[in-house]
Amino acid sequence: MKKMKKAMALIMCFVLCMGALAGCSGKPTAAKETTKAGQDETTTAESQGASAVQKAVEKAGDKDHIVIGTSIYFMTEFCVLMVEGMQEEAERQNAELVVLDAKNDASLQLNQIENLISQQVDSIIISPVNSDAAEPALDLCEAAGIPISAVNMTITTDRDYYYVGPNEIQAGELAAQWLIDNVGEDAKVCIIQGPIGCSAQIFRDEGIFNVLDEHPGVEVLAIKPGDWNRNTAVSLTENWLTTYGDELDAIISHDDDMGLGVVRALQSAGKLKDMKVIACADGIEEACESVKAGEMSVTFFQDVFREGELSVEMAAKLARGEKIEEQQVLIDMIPTEKEYAQELLEDYYGPRK
Repeated sequence: MKKMKKAMALIMCFVLCMGALAGCSGKPTAAKETTKAGQDETTTAESQGASAVQKAVEKAGDKDHIVIGTSIYFMTEFCVLMVEGMQEEAERQNAELVVLDAKNDASLQLNQIENLISQQVDSIIISPVNSDAAEPALDLCEAAGIPISAVNMTITTDRDYYYVGPNEIQAGELAAQWLIDNVGEDAKVCIIQGPIGCSAQIFRDEGIFNVLDEHPGVEVLAIKPGDWNRNTAVSLTENWLTTYGDELDAIISHDDDMGLGVVRALQSAGKLKDMKVIACADGIEEACESVKAGEMSVTFFQDVFREGELSVEMAAKLARGEKIEEQQVLIDMIPTEKEYAQELLEDYYGPRK
């Protein structure tokens, strides 16, 4: 998609700039739920040795025109679409948006937060690599007097904080219930998790086992992390096919990218028609195409574009000291089989091409 490619180009520019600079389940409350679903003046580096963040700060000048810095755990296709939503809302908010890719590295992410603070941005959004490792970001921002909020992934802390993101427990519960309804009470399943320690892994697992614990006939043959990596999911699936063969009925993946890896491995082995592939979350365009084609069995769509918009709206209000009614905004998961996949491709993704 053209906008997504543009978003990725901007993200890569910021990563390079901040790389040079770097060289010299939480307790949100009172949930508000939402069910469905130009680019701001995002700064690029122009002069030798100057950081993109500093340029954004200098350009902003006052509290009406603000700078919002964000560190995203890993720039998947899903997250690129979230950033696209962030960019559009930043334009409406008269804000400069600085986007950094933490590359699934919690230490790198904390360094990015420190750098954003040192450049005196007005508000920070973090999408944590690891929920347990993200609390120091709250400490740093509190000490600096800079508001921080989380998007898409939660922070493990006893403190209240602001958050916009998916209903992760619901995602796991819906996926497991789909397994029961479509495979049966005696299903044999393997599960591919997100990175261990991130909130999506923790709470999607919780949701899955909330349901499976009520159905003792279901047997979980194996559960391993795939780290949001499609190739890792391919390898896990190949190993499980060798180990369990025809005994295996279904594979649940914590996200679409890994689910698409499962599809690839099953296609190569000639086993796709014999297996159910269930993705807990995302509903990215490629996954919708796969569901429409009868490859992936089901995914669960979350409106990540809207998630991005809401996160920047919240960050802008925090920067300006405006009242925020709800500390937690949850995005519901929507079951996506063939009919709804087609609708998303036409009405949600089509206009973005």
